Amino acid sequence: MTSKFTPLKGGLDLVTPPIDVDAGAISYGLNYYEATKGGYRTVDGYERYDGRPSPSGVIYHVVEITQWDLRVTAVPLTVGGTISVGSAAYEIYYLDLDVTGTVMSVVCAEPTGIPPTDLEDNPLPFDTNCLIVKAIVRAADTVEKDAEYIDIATEILRARILEVPGSGNILGVSQLLDNRFAWRSDGAGALKTFLASPIGWQEVEYSKIVSMSTTNVPAIGDSINSGAYTVTGVFQYLDDAGVKDVSKNCLLLKGAGTPTVSLVLTNSTKGETAGTILEVIAYTPQDGGKVRAINHNFYGGVATYNMYFCDGVNPAAEYSSEFAVINPICSNYRLPTTDTISHIVAHTSVLFMSTGGGTFLTTVVGEPLVIDGFLGSQEIGVGDTITGFHKANADLLLIFTRRTTLKLTGRIPADWQLIPVSVSSGAFEDCIVALDDAFSLDDRGINSLSRTQKLGGMNAGTVSENVRDLVDDLKTDVTCAIPFRKLNQARFYAGKRFLFMSRIPFFTQSGEGTRYSFAEGEMGHTVLVASSEEDSVGTECFMFGSDDGFVYQMDRGTSFDGLKKSTILHLHFNHFGSPHVKKRLRAIDIESTVVGQVPLQMSYALNEGQQQFSTKDFFLVGGKNGWDSSTFDLSQFDTTPIYKKRVRLKGTGSNIQVQLYHSSKTHLPFTFTGITFNYDLRGLRVN
Repeated sequence: MTSKFTPLKGGLDLVTPPIDVDAGAISYGLNYYEATKGGYRTVDGYERYDGRPSPSGVIYHVVEITQWDLRVTAVPLTVGGTISVGSAAYEIYYLDLDVTGTVMSVVCAEPTGIPPTDLEDNPLPFDTNCLIVKAIVRAADTVEKDAEYIDIATEILRARILEVPGSGNILGVSQLLDNRFAWRSDGAGALKTFLASPIGWQEVEYSKIVSMSTTNVPAIGDSINSGAYTVTGVFQYLDDAGVKDVSKNCLLLKGAGTPTVSLVLTNSTKGETAGTILEVIAYTPQDGGKVRAINHNFYGGVATYNMYFCDGVNPAAEYSSEFAVINPICSNYRLPTTDTISHIVAHTSVLFMSTGGGTFLTTVVGEPLVIDGFLGSQEIGVGDTITGFHKANADLLLIFTRRTTLKLTGRIPADWQLIPVSVSSGAFEDCIVALDDAFSLDDRGINSLSRTQKLGGMNAGTVSENVRDLVDDLKTDVTCAIPFRKLNQARFYAGKRFLFMSRIPFFTQSGEGTRYSFAEGEMGHTVLVASSEEDSVGTECFMFGSDDGFVYQMDRGTSFDGLKKSTILHLHFNHFGSPHVKKRLRAIDIESTVVGQVPLQMSYALNEGQQQFSTKDFFLVGGKNGWDSSTFDLSQFDTTPIYKKRVRLKGTGSNIQVQLYHSSKTHLPFTFTGITFNYDLRGLRVN
């Protein structure tokens, strides 16, 4: 018998002739991607998010009460109520009475306080005649009960997470270290910004804009009128014609009250009069755009790492970490709706902002809230509507239109040069992804832009040839793209569908190289906007906003927010290097890395699909740790991390295709690393 091992690698290949295609490549895949270390891995789950406790992180406790049939009160406990065990108080998730009617298992949330540890020896009385004999974390009697309790607790936490207040689609999501933001219309034409918190989404206020006749110019951070307001911005006064008046200033003020005309502003920090309000400038950002955000520290302080965002309808804005308020960015703060900004990037200590009309504006160096031509701000045209920016390094900014790519070189404004990079490739809006190189999706496909050895040189090329038909199908509905840097991967979203693009390193005798592996995915919810950022400890966090008003956190849990996650993997027909020789198939050995027991279905076909065989059901069984070792909830006793499953086959053919299916909302991700085919040779094939 001949055995032939096929490592699973290569990704989706829709163009290579079947006789030449890599045996480990796939002809169809759903929710698998090629891992950088080899094999095809199932995608992680996602769950709704608003800052409240995570459904996938749920931990339940069991309070066991005996002699339940002797209770005095008919209904002493209710779901949603509490039960006290010593100094510990538990919220009740579920009541599970055993078949004898004498033992009640109270499934609870994590307690406040600490329960007694000697309940088995010293039970506590409950409702006069009953006894509390146990209060233990995750103390189900069986694996089945444990799964049931986990599911109940998970769904309770899931139901508590609410949509972003407002109406319509989520218009943007972003993250600033541990702060997570979402934007949505209020249903009356205004754009609202919300910040996630332990009690759900909380609206973020905008600074109030006032002009004043100035007695003494205040500084940012000064307290006004005994703390009623805090100064968050100080700017020159421009009249309607744009002429300066040095006797006046515009201020941004944070405060709960509403300033009024003629109000005297007293600088409580400095003990002097700042001035008298001349105007209260009304400003309410309008809905109808799509929010794009970046994070940058222009000032170098610990508390000045801020978020900057725009949406194509309103002026750009800054979320100030120091003051927890939003400041608009205007060329004239008396006319805040003048500037409409579509895309934004920080480069060379300057904020670059596209106007939507084929130009970009720059702020003053080191002053992201100031647009002033006398101080160095510029407006530069690129000849087409800008669809995005990418900062390649300290002295190179890439500027994309739908059809072209340009680069801006130079470290200071005086040295800036705008040079074409490609006249045939560009980017759709929100479809630029930065890994080691820049990748963009346009009408040609997915393009790569990388630096060359030559100073300032760039290489541009299309990397999606193997899946060009799929890309053409998806690009008409594409909404956004984000990097998954920990996986060396980009994902391009088109409604519920999306495309994985993985950068896979490889090594040959001539050196190291990179190839690109693609696969298709499908979410349970529509992805309209997405964000990928690191939190305060450097962990990548991924979020998306949908058309149902919810924000979701990706790479969390095992389900698609409570929905089953389906995965499909179809390998190409494998002829084992001899396409005209018949083989009597005996068995295959499927190699995988898996945690726990995972049910799987497999079918196979011979001779380009002319012979189809019935589906086989079996389990993959594995553990996170090694032989005869166990970690609670992560390992299977007496297993190894790499598991091989032998499946018996029948039939004779010159080639075989293996098809694998799985659907679940509870199983952890797993990876198929290779398949060994066992067969006997049977002579030449005659068609």
